[in-house]
Amino acid sequence: MSGREEPPFAQIEIERLAEKERIGRAAAALVSDGQTIMIDIGTTTLQLARQLRERELTVITSSLAVLEELLPYEGIELIALGGVVRRNYRSLVGVLAEDALRQLTADVAFLGASGIRADLSVMDSTMIEVPIKRGMIAAAERSVLLVDAAKLYMSGIVRVCGADELQTVVTDASAAEPTVESLARAGVEVV
Repeated sequence: MSGREEPPFAQIEIERLAEKERIGRAAAALVSDGQTIMIDIGTTTLQLARQLRERELTVITSSLAVLEELLPYEGIELIALGGVVRRNYRSLVGVLAEDALRQLTADVAFLGASGIRADLSVMDSTMIEVPIKRGMIAAAERSVLLVDAAKLYMSGIVRVCGADELQTVVTDASAAEPTVESLARAGVEVV
């Protein structure tokens, strides 16, 4: 492990929980029954999964937390990407997961990120997760980024994509927030 230890998933999950729950509800409203969706790892995307429990969907995910959340619900067909388990963040990564994504398609990919830079680059701080995020964007007809307002002031070390690869951003940030205004000007729907 590098000198930069990641905080445990359980710790991150409770940070800004009310905001993440609101974002999860708003993102769930974008999902129609019968759709195939991809759900990225992360604590905000987990809140989306919690809002989908009683729906009729196909969910493709690299998140063990999402799989655990949705396992009891018979109306949801679950497809787990293979790969190496990252225990701390409860995710599946690596070449097996990346290869699986190249075989799949979805209506919508719901993504998390570490932050958005001023140039509207979506950034992540975990290099090993970035190919999975990029694979989900490539496999889905629509890409939706879920970010709480704090992430508008955060960044990461690896660029995932630009605003041109997103159709929608779901956030609790104010419409007057400079990054939100920039996203809207770039043609991204902000919910």
